[in-house]
Amino acid sequence: MFTFCLHSRHLEKIEALNYTPVGLGNNNFPPSCLRDNTGDNISNKNKYYSELTFHYWFWKNMIDKIDDDKWIGFSHYKYFWKNLNNNENQLNKNFLNKIPDSWGIYETILGEKIILNDIKFLKIIKNGGLAFLFDRRTYFKKKRNIEFHFEIFHGTDVINEALEFLDEENKKDFKTFLQENNSYHKWNMFICKSKKKNEKFL
Repeated sequence: MFTFCLHSRHLEKIEALNYTPVGLGNNNFPPSCLRDNTGDNISNKNKYYSELTFHYWFWKNMIDKIDDDKWIGFSHYKYFWKNLNNNENQLNKNFLNKIPDSWGIYETILGEKIILNDIKFLKIIKNGGLAFLFDRRTYFKKKRNIEFHFEIFHGTDVINEALEFLDEENKKDFKTFLQENNSYHKWNMFICKSKKKNEKFL
C-alpha cells in the first residue's frame, strides 16, 4: 500500500501500518520514502496533477518489478489522519493491514462513491460564482451530473478543452460518462489484485 505525502509529519504512523510512504514534489523527505522525482518522472508537474505524478512514476519505474499476483494499493495521508487521533490501537483498528478473504473474488477495490446530488447549495454558490445563476442544474439535484460538478469547481470550458485531446471514440464515451452519472470514486484511491489490472487504471 503506497501512501501519498506532501510532508513528513505522518511518516511514523504510515510506516507503523507497514504502508510505504511516497514523497511528492520537491519537499524534503527521509530516505525511507519513495519519491516521484527520481528515475523517469514528471514530478515538476505535481502542482498541477497532484498524486498522479506518482502513478506515472510507478508505471514507468516500478510496476514491472512487482509479482503478478501481488495486491497493489494507493491511498492519501490526509484522508487517513483527518478524523483520527494519535492512538496507535485506533490506527490499527481502522486501517487495512491484510487483504480480507472475502475480497478474493474481486479484482479491484474502490472507495465509497461520492454522490454529487448531496453538494450543498451554498457550496455551489461559493465555488461557481455567477455561473450557477444560468445553469438549471443548480436548482434541480437530479440534474447535477459529473460535468456540472466539474464546471462549478474548475470552470465551464476546462473539461471540454481536455476532451479535445482524446480520439473520437474515447471523447464520445467520456462525454457520455460525464453527462449520465452523478457519482464517482475520488482521490485516485484503489486496490488491485494484480499489476495487470493496476495497469488499466494507470
